[in-house]
Amino acid sequence: MTDRPKVAVACNLDTAQGGAVPIVGLLETYTDAVLEGGAVPFVLPATTDETLLNAYLDMANGVLMPGGID
Repeated sequence: MTDRPKVAVACNLDTAQGGAVPIVGLLETYTDAVLEGGAVPFVLPATTDETLLNAYLDMANGVLMPGGID
């Protein structure tokens, strides 16, 4: 296991494409920047389940909340 810090990265939930299944994603530049900073990125799921989110956040040493175009 690595001793590098782990950074949770918030994702986008895209439902605007009209598909039946929403797409979860983020720009690769965010994970690249975390890696270049010496940390290990992982994507937070798009969920309202607080128990699940807390489990993920307990694993993280930091959180990246990317901004949007809004």
